[in-house]
Amino acid sequence: MAQVSGAAKACALGLDGGLTMSGNSLSSGPDCIMASNATGPAAISVNGSAQVVAYSLSTVGGCTGCSSANVQLNKPYAEYQLPVSNPYQLLDSKSFPTSCLGSPPSQGTILPTGLTHAYCQSISVPGQKTLDFSPGTYVFRNASFSTSGGSRITCSTCGAGTGLTMIFTGDPASIGTISISGQAQVELRAPTTNTDDPDFDGVLFYRDARAVSGTAVSISGGSDSVISGAMYFPTSVQFSGNSGVQFSSCTALVAGSVDLTGSSATYVDVSGCDESSVRLPRVQIIRLAE
Repeated sequence: MAQVSGAAKACALGLDGGLTMSGNSLSSGPDCIMASNATGPAAISVNGSAQVVAYSLSTVGGCTGCSSANVQLNKPYAEYQLPVSNPYQLLDSKSFPTSCLGSPPSQGTILPTGLTHAYCQSISVPGQKTLDFSPGTYVFRNASFSTSGGSRITCSTCGAGTGLTMIFTGDPASIGTISISGQAQVELRAPTTNTDDPDFDGVLFYRDARAVSGTAVSISGGSDSVISGAMYFPTSVQFSGNSGVQFSSCTALVAGSVDLTGSSATYVDVSGCDESSVRLPRVQIIRLAE
């Protein structure tokens, strides 16, 4: 007889592209499930010397390397499960502004665009410089955001439920991406309430689902980041190099594919999500009753 568990919180969800941990990476989410909706035999793949610490692993397909001694789970991993619903799928049908503002600053203070205008030029923050976001919504149309050696990205006035949402949209082949690298220090949080559109409550990063696959969102090169909120990338996201990403007490990572590689260390925590607007994927695990 099959037994269905109650809905458990998932902090990382790979959609059609799956979830991969490889190299010397460390993926740590001891209070949550890491899940994949991919259907192949390696929908979740743990390779090389990769280490995984999680409540459990759940996948629609197969789980390779999941019985490795480097995988520490509170509950056994589960294969051939029901797909996990994507709590951010409604964002994929949104329309975004095409009216461009002037050139955005790459250091100093940057102001939000709201959902009526967009920044249409990429931002590359120079080394040893600080870019301080004001609370609000930022739309980047056909434009990317990147950091370089020693740069600092903050929202110094965020607090008490305020924060920022960054949206990357535009023409499908030209939609920009995010690249955090080069020892950058990033301290950003999503708003509990997005005053421009409540569907973006709790969302920090969103990349338009119409983006042509091929350019992954990338966090690499020894970055030391503290990130709070939901990150939704319908294509793919990669944590690589020597990145060390310390998420806040509530973070959801949902992407077409999630790739944790190199010597990256990714720490995910969902203990504070009851006090935020971050929508976590929910996993129901089916096991044979003994």
